Amino acid sequence: GRGDQIMVTGTRIPVGAHYGWRDWLAQRVTAVVMALYTALIFGMLLWYGGLDYAVWLDDQARSIKAGAKLAGSLGARFRAAPE
Repeated sequence: GRGDQIMVTGTRIPVGAHYGWRDWLAQRVTAVVMALYTALIFGMLLWYGGLDYAVWLDDQARSIKAGAKLAGSLGARFRAAPE
């Protein structure tokens, strides 16, 4: 009821993204890595004269083949032994 007292403590449970300087620093380092990667990609595109659809399509096909090969080898490695 209205006569109940509320106890206030000095401890606070952090919520959200406020976990301390390590997380803050990790976020900043990650941002720098992403910015450098983006600058590298744009620099390569400018240096080599852009990217056309045929080159992009060929690169995507190679990436898909490599991913499928990796997934197949991992699947074979972790597949359960027949009983």
